Amino acid sequence: MSFNIIGDIAGNFLTLQALLKKMPVGEPIAIGDLCDRGPRSKEVFEFFMNNGRAIMGNHEHLLLSHYRQDHYYESGMWYYNGGIQTENSFGDGMVPDTMINWIETRPKYLVIDNCLISHAFLNSRFVIADEACDLGYDAFSQQGENSIIWNRSEPCRRPEYSLQIAGHNSHFGLKWFGDLLGDYAVGIDSSRQKVLTGLHLPSRKTFQQEYID
Repeated sequence: MSFNIIGDIAGNFLTLQALLKKMPVGEPIAIGDLCDRGPRSKEVFEFFMNNGRAIMGNHEHLLLSHYRQDHYYESGMWYYNGGIQTENSFGDGMVPDTMINWIETRPKYLVIDNCLISHAFLNSRFVIADEACDLGYDAFSQQGENSIIWNRSEPCRRPEYSLQIAGHNSHFGLKWFGDLLGDYAVGIDSSRQKVLTGLHLPSRKTFQQEYID
């Protein structure tokens, strides 16, 4: 099997299509943050509703909280983080219920070829990934390092996985983490550089595409 793990797309659909053309044939898997900031979140969502798989990112979680009106975050947090651009990508300015329902069912991580694929790296304090998937009731004040969609700390070697693959941390850009035993993690969120990064499995070869949206 062949898989193309795609970093934070952030509404850049044309860039996504250009990147996939550079990569080997394989199932596309979005690592979260499909939406916001870029101009074509609608098209990105529609693509992954019909192709491959997608993981929950913090921007999807912000969107869900906004539409579910559950007060999970401070008022206006989604708009502050690019939600306006997402709504503008829809003709009537609203994300349809069918799409919201699909977003809500996205998993918070996948394990493929013994690789842990999640939006953010798993904090070392958690024994298993499931522990980091419950954000708790007061997520806005407690998100930080405890969440598998919000953690911004560096990864550590975890013997149960051959590799951790995560996005979310644009300050890392494309960055490999390793020790004397070899690489154990890679960050693929290069959105700060206006570049979309993909990682092919099982080859672990990386590909990049500058934003064209």
